[in-house]
Amino acid sequence: MPLPSPLDRHAREDLRYIRETMARAGAFSAVPGWGTALVGASALLVAALAPAVRARSGGPGWLLAWGVELLVAVLIIAVALPRKARATGEDVLSGPARRFFTSFLVPAAVAAVLTIALARAGAWELVPGAWLSLYGCALVAGWGGLTREVVPGMGLSFVALGAAAFLTPTWGDAWLARWIPMIVASPTYRHGHTAVLLTFDEGGGGRNIVPLIVLSRYTPVHAVRHRLMSHYSLLRGTEKMLGIRRYLGKARSARGLPKAFHL
Repeated sequence: MPLPSPLDRHAREDLRYIRETMARAGAFSAVPGWGTALVGASALLVAALAPAVRARSGGPGWLLAWGVELLVAVLIIAVALPRKARATGEDVLSGPARRFFTSFLVPAAVAAVLTIALARAGAWELVPGAWLSLYGCALVAGWGGLTREVVPGMGLSFVALGAAAFLTPTWGDAWLARWIPMIVASPTYRHGHTAVLLTFDEGGGGRNIVPLIVLSRYTPVHAVRHRLMSHYSLLRGTEKMLGIRRYLGKARSARGLPKAFHL
């Protein structure tokens, strides 16, 4: 007849079972790693194609491309999440899972409303920063319902990227404030050997009209000309100043820079 197991051994096993059960009941760890990686890969693909879509279809076409990416991401997670939950023995409808998804959906809903408001205002350049920041907030908001510390850490990274996206135009202004005075104070500029053609391609919509600012020793102060040009016009003007007379590509048919600039 086998000897009974020691009482302390049963107690330790019972305590271990209770701790594991409480841990599973209080946290959600079925975050699909490969599914999340596929979502990121699809987003990178759309990010590579989005500039061409925006150049052709403007802001609405760009937004539509990202809307399609959102549907693809939801489908990937809808397949990957239940599979990961089955592998880890978790319930996707458990209390921790519901808390995580509820915390995630609130910033997502705010992002949807903010996107509509920014699109109506034509502030397309602010949309990426809003998306990155609120997606990061959504991941951080579910912190208490997760056992994977990397997920809220990733959320903080997205918040930082969103802040950087918001501040990018400011960085451009700071760059100009530093370098333009240095350029116009240089000997080559003062001797008339340098011209500055400044344009910011940040406009929205299909036509994407942005101003051109010309700085040179030969350009009259406050000279303004209302002429529709393209980037090929800048190429043609640059080639002309360099003494190139056989213009390259579409610069041959582009309108040149106005004579009022004396370049």
